[in-house]
Amino acid sequence: MRTPLNSLTPVLRNYSRSVVSRPANDNALLRAAGRVSRMRRAAEAGVWMAAYGFAIAGLWYGSLVAGPYLRSLG
Repeated sequence: MRTPLNSLTPVLRNYSRSVVSRPANDNALLRAAGRVSRMRRAAEAGVWMAAYGFAIAGLWYGSLVAGPYLRSLG
C-alpha cells in the first residue's frame, strides 16, 4: 500500500553519495592567504579609505555645484 502524499515519513531512495574531494592545495592556499603581513593590510586599508574619501568628496562637490542650479529651477 502506498503512503499518502501528505505523510511526514521520510522518503528514502538509494542515491549514492557524491565523491567530490577537496583539492589538496586548498588548505595550503588558505594558509598562505592568512600569512599576509600587517603592513600590507594597513596599506590596503589606507588605499580603501582614500578611495572612499575621494568618492564622498566627489559627491559632496557635485552637490555643491548642482545645488544652486537645481534650486533655481524651482
